Amino acid sequence: MPHSDDGSGHATRSPDDWGDAAERRYAECQARLTAEYGIDAESRVADTDAAGRIHYLVAGDPEGDPVVLLHGVGTHAATWLPMVPSLAEDYRVYAPDRPGRGLSAAPSYGGRDLRRFLVAYLVELFDDLGLDRPHVAGNSLGGQQAFLLAIDHDRVDRLPLVGAPGGLSREFPPVFRLLTVHGVSRLLY
Repeated sequence: MPHSDDGSGHATRSPDDWGDAAERRYAECQARLTAEYGIDAESRVADTDAAGRIHYLVAGDPEGDPVVLLHGVGTHAATWLPMVPSLAEDYRVYAPDRPGRGLSAAPSYGGRDLRRFLVAYLVELFDDLGLDRPHVAGNSLGGQQAFLLAIDHDRVDRLPLVGAPGGLSREFPPVFRLLTVHGVSRLLY
């Protein structure tokens, strides 16, 4: 049975708490990976209006400055686990799974304004966790999300980027160009 102990109302889950067999297996693998890296991380979920269930990992010093780690397009929150031990002594680390990745719900991206959707669930999550302006690190699409949180919402204190944010390089990939054409993004998502 999921339980909550952080005051946010976000349920802490063990692998056995997931109802679907595939989710249980994923959660078990994630738990083994956190143990492999020697991380005392909790697997939690939050419900958002923007995207439904958002899964995130939280670790580190509860009194430390918050750091949010946003993963790239084809990865998930557990991608950041090798870095967490270096951060956890001094920071409170949050690593959410983007909607449709990891253990987060998979809402339809169709008919949504992608720019707004990429950050709407994060703004809700930040509000729920009491994170006003955390440090936000992002990789690829996560870098784009972090960048948008900073420029559209002023919700970022420090912004380290791992590689170029998705779509923000000198060579703007054709697929990202297509996403800017009204109507085409609907077809792609």
